[in-house]
Amino acid sequence: GRRTYNNLTKKLSHEVQQIYGRGNQSLKRREFRTLNESLCLLNLGNKILVKHIPIMSSKLQELKDKTVEDFLALCKILQDALESENCREFEPYFPDLRGFIIDVNCLTKNSDAAKSFSLVNQLVYERLSKEISSLDKTLDSFEFNDMKQKIEEVRSFGSFIAE
Repeated sequence: GRRTYNNLTKKLSHEVQQIYGRGNQSLKRREFRTLNESLCLLNLGNKILVKHIPIMSSKLQELKDKTVEDFLALCKILQDALESENCREFEPYFPDLRGFIIDVNCLTKNSDAAKSFSLVNQLVYERLSKEISSLDKTLDSFEFNDMKQKIEEVRSFGSFIAE
């Protein structure tokens, strides 16, 4: 009876700690699918077992909070890069943005994360428009070396965005 119940809840609490730890490590390593699996397992457990395993709710919330915090920090880096002189600085961070958005479901449900992602998208659009406008100005100058260089820059940036 009671002893079996206590042993089982203790075992499940330990399992929750392991899932949380795995999720935390996945976040640090940018293994987004594994992170999402941990979040989903904790979320499912929270719906079913929270009455018996109270730690479930707090570990789920902690992992969600850390995930959103990391995503917001990444978006800030991307925003700063897109607003800088050399917008190409954002490219090394783009795989992480893509991984977060494609593989981590809880981000789309967080209003701050959704707003931040929307701002990044807007800045990408504005930067591409700005680059195209500067290409038009360069073409008007009839400086062929400058024109060639600017065309290659805009083409490279546009190709990166298109992928």
